[in-house]
Amino acid sequence: MLEFGKSLFAYKQFIPHGHCYLWKPELVGLHIVSDSLIALAYYSIPITLLYFVRKRQDLPFNWVFLLFATFIVTCGTTHLMEIWTLWYPTYWLSGCLKAITAIVSLYTASELIPLVPKALALPSSAQLEAANLELEREISERKQAELALQEREAMLRQISDNLPNGAIYKVIREIDGSDRFSYMSAGIEKLMEVRAEDALKDATLIYRQFIPEDVPLLLAAVDESLRNLSVFDIKLQIQTPSARLKWLHFRSTPRQLQDGRMVWDGLVVDVTDLKCAEETLRKSEALLEESQQVARLGNWEFDIVTGKITWSKQLFDLLNRDPALLEPNYQENLQLYWLEDAGKLAQAIERAMSTGESYKLILRASPTYGSTIYIEGIGHTEFNAAGKVIRLYGTTQDVTERQVAINERKQAEEELRRSETLLATAQKIAQMGSWEWYLESQKQIWSAETFRIFGLNLTQSAPTQTAFLQMLHPEDRPVLQRHLLEAITNGNPFNLEYRIIRPDGSLRYLESRAEVAYDTQGQTIRLYGAILDITERKQAEIALKQTEIRYRAIVEDQTELIARYLPDGTLTFVNQAFAVYFGRSAEELIGSRNKSVIFEEDRQRVAQLIASISVDNPVVIVENRVVVANQVRWTQWHNRMLLDEQGCFIEFQSVGRDITTLKQIEEKLFQEKELAQVTLQSIGDAVITTDAFSKIQYLNPIAESLIGCTEASAQGLPLVEVFRIVNEITREPVQNPIDLALQSNQIVGLTNNAVLINQNNQEIAIENSAAPIRNREGQIIGAVMVFHDVTQNRKLSHQLSWQANHDGLTGLVNRQEFERRVEQALCFAKLDCQVHALCYLDLDHFKIVNDTCGHLAGDELLRQITGLLQEKIRKTDTLARLGGDEFGLLLIQCMPEQALRVTNDLLSCVQEFRFIWQEQVFSIGASIGLIGIDTNSESLTEIFSTADAACYTAKRRGRNRVYVAEADD
Repeated sequence: MLEFGKSLFAYKQFIPHGHCYLWKPELVGLHIVSDSLIALAYYSIPITLLYFVRKRQDLPFNWVFLLFATFIVTCGTTHLMEIWTLWYPTYWLSGCLKAITAIVSLYTASELIPLVPKALALPSSAQLEAANLELEREISERKQAELALQEREAMLRQISDNLPNGAIYKVIREIDGSDRFSYMSAGIEKLMEVRAEDALKDATLIYRQFIPEDVPLLLAAVDESLRNLSVFDIKLQIQTPSARLKWLHFRSTPRQLQDGRMVWDGLVVDVTDLKCAEETLRKSEALLEESQQVARLGNWEFDIVTGKITWSKQLFDLLNRDPALLEPNYQENLQLYWLEDAGKLAQAIERAMSTGESYKLILRASPTYGSTIYIEGIGHTEFNAAGKVIRLYGTTQDVTERQVAINERKQAEEELRRSETLLATAQKIAQMGSWEWYLESQKQIWSAETFRIFGLNLTQSAPTQTAFLQMLHPEDRPVLQRHLLEAITNGNPFNLEYRIIRPDGSLRYLESRAEVAYDTQGQTIRLYGAILDITERKQAEIALKQTEIRYRAIVEDQTELIARYLPDGTLTFVNQAFAVYFGRSAEELIGSRNKSVIFEEDRQRVAQLIASISVDNPVVIVENRVVVANQVRWTQWHNRMLLDEQGCFIEFQSVGRDITTLKQIEEKLFQEKELAQVTLQSIGDAVITTDAFSKIQYLNPIAESLIGCTEASAQGLPLVEVFRIVNEITREPVQNPIDLALQSNQIVGLTNNAVLINQNNQEIAIENSAAPIRNREGQIIGAVMVFHDVTQNRKLSHQLSWQANHDGLTGLVNRQEFERRVEQALCFAKLDCQVHALCYLDLDHFKIVNDTCGHLAGDELLRQITGLLQEKIRKTDTLARLGGDEFGLLLIQCMPEQALRVTNDLLSCVQEFRFIWQEQVFSIGASIGLIGIDTNSESLTEIFSTADAACYTAKRRGRNRVYVAEADD
């Protein structure tokens, strides 16, 4: 290249061109002037062309002027070389310039040839003038259209501002994904209680009024409209600033602007009233459907012209027909019912079609649909203008229950007739008769058994009231008359025992019960009742009284409360102690019901217990309350069944005592126990109590929930079987705190990091304490443990601890934790003569990635480098991010040679790594400083300072290398 340059400017071996002109001044001058003028002209032409192109950059093919200017400049330069070679024969340079001129000339010619057709195709001045006129016309029309558009837009905005219940809006979705309103009509203030100008400034004033349940629907509708360029059409509910709930209907059409933004032009209308009307209609339809469902009622129509039958959904359900089969035709419809009922239905339909008469029938559904059901069919007719029946319509209702009730009533009437016959037979067997006395007519009606009881002939009529009273024992007659008078005048029913003397002179004991009947004015019109012959019972009672006399003296001396009573509770005997206790005489008590002294709330329970006495269970102990001197007291009774010699029941005997003081003590103990129980049930901690042998006695609900078993299933089990705890870190079993409390005879707490493994194999972090339970003598009789769930607290503590010791971006330990571990390694090195290694690693070219691609790329690079380095080190080693692009690596129990191999491997993997970000590929290097930690290491500060200096040395020596710190560094 140097030789070519020398030859290009060499001229000593050539003769100057002036020799050709024999150095004649006239000839040389002529050439100099001619070539100078030509060169001056050639150089002025490009300047003119450049000025022209600069001023008319709108011209097509303006590049050809620049190409032609280049050609002219090269031509002018050849003429200057002609003048130069007159004295200096640098013909190689002159030839090269001519060659360049030739190349430029040929290229210009080659470009001009295909340019000619294009230039000829350019419009002429006349064409351009016509085009300008057309353009002026289009501009004028466009201005007119813009004015019309502005007028229409103003009119549209005026209309939108005056909408009674709506507003017009325009929403723009920006390139960054944010939304804003570019227009909002004044109607928005009435709809959403927000001024239009405020909504244009802050779109959240609109968005935050949507109820939370509708926000996902809104976002989904916007995404669908944006994705498919479909109409945005949705009804949403809002809550205005005044807490009013409204339904709004949004409808808008999306369009995309040239800059890529999306615009929705739309209308929002208040449809609250419409929604309310729809909801009312829906509820009405639902109520009608539910009513028909409850009433088992269905609708039907029969178009006589087309023969089509239409059923409602309820009718399909009523007749157990699949809706997929569609409605039956006329003949199929008749086949749904029993044959004889189908005939009645066909006749009714034919009559309705011919006469227009409605019908109402009870039909039975065909047995093919299961058990027989009764259907009430009602049909009506519809006429056309000519008065001809064209349609039948009506209802079909399941009246099975009603029809069954009618059938059952008929059966009941028949059963009643049979029952009356059976009653007469039963009265005869039981020696019980019935009677009626009509007061107005004084007529008496007796049953056949009543006649037999009174010893009268069935053929004669019932006696008059006077004759009836004459048959009573003289001593009992006044009593019955008094009860009859009270029943007539006061309406008091009665139950009375009296004696009668039959016509044959025999004496009979009777029990008579009477009730009162009234007319519509409340006046007594009739007495009726029953009479029972109790002669045998009375005779037994007389014999029993004679027996009582023999041992009454014995029981009267007893201090216990003694009484005997019949199954109905009638007292037949009480001793003196019983009478004194209740403050009444024995005569007042005998004959009365024992329930009169029993506290009202205990009567039913006492009656149930007494009723349980039998031959197999002859004694029942009952505790109940009684009322004595207006005070409620507790008594305990031993109730026994008394039998005669044949083993037949006679009556009950009760021996009682007052246990009020005992009950008061029990109640106080119960209340204290209940208070303790409620307290344990209500506290938020879990509570377990055991006996002295650590066997479970009680679990409160919180303990049941945490342990995973119920109190019933855990009672009596050793605590260790259901309460298993381990150390959360070491997983070693932890001694049971109750055992510790029982052994140490003092309150104990659980060690840290305790975890309960419950019966469902769930692990629950707990904190607890246990204490022994002592009796009055100070002896240990059990233990109690209180514990609670601290799982969430412990998780939060672990999380906070992790965050305090780790880097949030890479998940590696941070500088603080790394320094703690290095300090620990230094201690082990000095105590146990261990050898460790510490590396400082600084990424090369990280700043280029960060500056070129941004912080997101830098963060991703750090995460990928972290994963890359972690694959190359042991689990016992510690990799930490010390800050920025600096990493620290602690190699535990690693000799210098091994540490150097590890660091070289790390360097190689970083060198081979390629980071790709948005189609850009980056090579990353690393500078690593390595230092050993052994017994000679001085301090933590010196170790970190030396490692940092070694890393800096590696970077200073050219980066992308490992430098091992020396003792004399």
